[in-house]
Amino acid sequence: MCLLPLQYGSRLNKELARQDALYALGELFQFAASAEVQLLNLLHNSIEHELSFVGEQNAGRYQAVSLLNLKYIKTQLTTLTQRLAETVSILQNRHSLDWPRAVNSMTAERAAVLLLADFEYLLQRAKTLARECDHGMATLAYSSVLEESRRSADMAVRVQRLTMIATIFIPLSFACSFWGMNFKELGTGSRPLWMWLASAAPIILASYAVSCWSTLTKLYVVSQSWLS
Repeated sequence: MCLLPLQYGSRLNKELARQDALYALGELFQFAASAEVQLLNLLHNSIEHELSFVGEQNAGRYQAVSLLNLKYIKTQLTTLTQRLAETVSILQNRHSLDWPRAVNSMTAERAAVLLLADFEYLLQRAKTLARECDHGMATLAYSSVLEESRRSADMAVRVQRLTMIATIFIPLSFACSFWGMNFKELGTGSRPLWMWLASAAPIILASYAVSCWSTLTKLYVVSQSWLS
């Protein structure tokens, strides 16, 4: 960049540069194209980095940040695409511009065609990266949904286990509070201990049947369909 004012135009035909403005500015266009290539390479590496966490364990914490980064990259690509499209439009319509132009100069025309090809390539690559960014954001969104579904399934399993424990211990607590310590085996009452067992067992079975009512109903429907 610092050598550009000192070395600019050293490879140009001085006489042709005086006649054709686009040819005279050709090295500036090439310098701009090189800068855009570096920017596109940086954005491409950033997209690959943000998508490198997809599929890894415990990647849920990074997905929200990666999604925001991809949205920012998509904004930069949109701006870059608009800028490149404007440049391509200028180069395509160069003959209609009110710029000094050399007549019947194959050198100037060839330089303009090469510049147009370079910027068309840059425009196509920017659009490709924008599509990759969109696909990456969709992948991260789907991955977040799957991760949330996995957490919900794990939570459902834990709640089911807690429910099974409560199905047993809540009826036991009810039976214990109903009879208290009034059993002759404990030396604090006259009732035999088997009365507590005889009352607790039906309560536990009834609670278990209520908790598994939907499963029992499905089994009944399936058995009836087999019998019929």
